[in-house]
Amino acid sequence: MNVQRPTILNIERRTSNIQHRTLYLLIAALVLVNLGLGNPGGSLVKEGNRLFKEGKYDQALTKYNEAQLELPDSSDIYYNIGDVQYKKSDYEKAASLFQKAIESKNRTLNARSGYNLGNTLFREGNFDGAASAYKASLKLNPEDSDAKYNYELARWKQKEQEQQQQQEQKQEQKQKDQKEKEKEEQEQEDKDQKDQQQERKEEEEQQPQQQDQEQNQEQQQQQPQEMNQEDVERLLDAMLSEEEDQRGEMMEQREGETPEVIKDW
Repeated sequence: MNVQRPTILNIERRTSNIQHRTLYLLIAALVLVNLGLGNPGGSLVKEGNRLFKEGKYDQALTKYNEAQLELPDSSDIYYNIGDVQYKKSDYEKAASLFQKAIESKNRTLNARSGYNLGNTLFREGNFDGAASAYKASLKLNPEDSDAKYNYELARWKQKEQEQQQQQEQKQEQKQKDQKEKEKEEQEQEDKDQKDQQQERKEEEEQQPQQQDQEQNQEQQQQQPQEMNQEDVERLLDAMLSEEEDQRGEMMEQREGETPEVIKDW
């Protein structure tokens, strides 16, 4: 069933009905106590009721505890003590007591205990549990308009809580992914720096060797090379061949010249 978003203030108004419900159950408790025919627990419950109505919760709790010693199996007293703990904002104890009261054979008490249990769990932020408690109360008392309203409110708060949890999970995953990305980038940067340092180190180690090789090559180029016997013979042959060529050219030039005529006197 789709419902409009209810105002959160209404839960205060509706849960304030606990005191009215308590007074109704206290009367029922007195009836049960009276069945004990003079059991002192009855008067203790009555005194606790008066103190509770006056807002004196600690004193009322004392009377209820004394009455419980006289009537240890009374679900009504568990319910009344649960109301006191609720008023004292001790929701954990209140929830435990309302749960025990639900075990009663009294259908009306069970319905009201379920309603108050729902209110208690709602205060603790357990909206799933609160919705379940209201639903159980409605099964016993389908005409309870307060239980219907609070049930829808608990369901809406439950969905809101689930959406918030999903958003938080997405945000956590996003932050996790970002951290992993930054870690990978840092690791890659460290690796690049390490590789660069290694390259510079290797270059520095190779530089003296290259300088030595260059110096050796320069020295070899500056030093005259030693000639072997074959080189000497080739060089002499080349020189003789060049001289013969030069003598041949000179002879050709002389043969082409006109001899000088001697004058006849």
